[in-house]
Amino acid sequence: MSGAALNVPGVQVWFAIDGVGHAADKSKTFYAVPSAPSLATARLLETLGRVGLLRLSLIFFRPVSEAGRPGIEELEAQTTQLLSFQSTGQPVFDAQVAFNLLDRYGAASREDLQSVRARIRREVAAAAGNNPVQPSIQVLHAPVFYGYTFVAIAELNSKQSQDALIEFCRKSGFTLDSDASSPLGNLNASGDSAIHLALPESDPAQANTWWFWGAADNIRVPAAAAIKLAEKLVE
Repeated sequence: MSGAALNVPGVQVWFAIDGVGHAADKSKTFYAVPSAPSLATARLLETLGRVGLLRLSLIFFRPVSEAGRPGIEELEAQTTQLLSFQSTGQPVFDAQVAFNLLDRYGAASREDLQSVRARIRREVAAAAGNNPVQPSIQVLHAPVFYGYTFVAIAELNSKQSQDALIEFCRKSGFTLDSDASSPLGNLNASGDSAIHLALPESDPAQANTWWFWGAADNIRVPAAAAIKLAEKLVE
């Protein structure tokens, strides 16, 4: 689940969300379980591919918990220090991560957003296989503790209604959040193994183009996929 297995020859990358997954090749002895962003991207590719997907671009907002407990503690400490008008410590990220959106961490950081992007792209490439649509992916730092959020824009080759897209997404295992009084954010997905989506919105400037806003628990989603893999292997 760390991503290191992607570099092992012959590894099988396993994709599963909410019980929907690829068949497990029981002749394999080593598997890689993708990250939450990769699972979300793979599910969008699969879902929108049924309605004529032409292009897909995503931006993921990475929480500090991806850096483990030290990352969580650094964001907590920086938040307290900044509110007290004190200088901030930066041993993990080598940058101010509190109250700040970033496209990279400091030069001395042991965390590397470029490597995170590369891992997601490799995992998604394994999921896409011969799919002609290869999504564009960007990853940014977000000053939150838990949960990936993401925005995606998809161009389709045919006209689709919002209701039709909602139904396709629900059938693919997404949880659709439609409560207007409770906007979707990373906290909505906290502790849940499902990937959440707000209702898709059409782009008024581009025909057959749709925006998707989503959230996923960065710990629970890949863990649920790993459990499903284990169940498949003992069937």
